[in-house]
Amino acid sequence: MAKRNSMENRLKQEKEKEYLSKRKKLRLFTLGTLLMTLVIILLMMSDWIAIYNVDTGKNEAAVSGFNSVSSGLSGNYSSLDKAKFGEMSVFSAYAESITHKVCIITVVVLFVLIVHAVIAFFGLITNKQGAFNIIDIIFIIAEATLFIVIHSLALSAKNTDIITEFCGNPACVVQSHAILPGVFAIISLALPIVALILDRRIKPKEDPEEEKVIAAPSPKRGKKHR
Repeated sequence: MAKRNSMENRLKQEKEKEYLSKRKKLRLFTLGTLLMTLVIILLMMSDWIAIYNVDTGKNEAAVSGFNSVSSGLSGNYSSLDKAKFGEMSVFSAYAESITHKVCIITVVVLFVLIVHAVIAFFGLITNKQGAFNIIDIIFIIAEATLFIVIHSLALSAKNTDIITEFCGNPACVVQSHAILPGVFAIISLALPIVALILDRRIKPKEDPEEEKVIAAPSPKRGKKHR
């Protein structure tokens, strides 16, 4: 009886160790999601709206995602402080409505990214998946959608007078790299999806049905009658 209990305990410990090992591997997906979110935030340093001169291969005017955040938060669209606002005054002068919308949506997407990063970090340190993976998926879809909207709005500036009046050169075109973080967001969507699938396949520490079988007493043998 003691030998049987010892084997059962050893089996239970091995299953628990295997379970914890699999749970630990799932943390890599959460870490990957967190790192991808941070990379996406860094990609906001790229040109959000730019007037690109094809002949010279240089921008005539440009603002980054962080420039857009500065204008969106401060409401300052005419400052000549290039370090903080880029050349926002140019875009605001010729495409005011579009520029304001881009800045406001950029503030929203940065807020969403920060909240997502905090949630991913919390999921990492608590070693909990499942619900956190579903939250990751929702956030990533929202982020990708917002970046696509920003990119589309930025490109729509070509329908204004900014090319003819500001640049005055048919070689100038409106560009936007706001799609880059959107592409990275779509790629990162694979991480929580795979993690969610693997999480569903991992058995819990204790299987209730198995526990019942282990705990069930062995049938007693009847006495033999002579």
